[in-house]
Amino acid sequence: MAKRHKPLPSVSRTSGSARSDVLSSGKQLASEFINRQRYEDALLVVQRLAVDYPEDPDVLMMLGICTYSQGDLFAAIANFERAYTRGRNPRALYPLGVACLQRKMLGSALHAFNESQRQGLPIPADMQPALAQLRRDVGAIAPHLRLP
Repeated sequence: MAKRHKPLPSVSRTSGSARSDVLSSGKQLASEFINRQRYEDALLVVQRLAVDYPEDPDVLMMLGICTYSQGDLFAAIANFERAYTRGRNPRALYPLGVACLQRKMLGSALHAFNESQRQGLPIPADMQPALAQLRRDVGAIAPHLRLP
């Protein structure tokens, strides 16, 4: 039988530090679920947090992880992009690149990977062959594009 978790209180009815406590405890619970690969449980928590904290970069990052794990690459890409633009957290760039690569969004994938590296986050060694191929593919296509 699945362990039941205490529901999060409605943030709209809380104030100041209680509101911050709800966000912090919700993030912690969602992170624990993600670390245990319990993405459906994490998604339930994060979706609830997103109602009251739609611009929180950590919430958006966790939404990206959860939606990616469920195969919803479009939602994952949107969430990773928003996580990056809201918090300028370069940790969102690598998973953004992976999701874009899987959707065959080659230019976006290459940009995300390059930006991740530019900001000091190396691409994992097991991804290097795919990144090299991506650079060759984009390089081969680029001369045929009419960009402004």
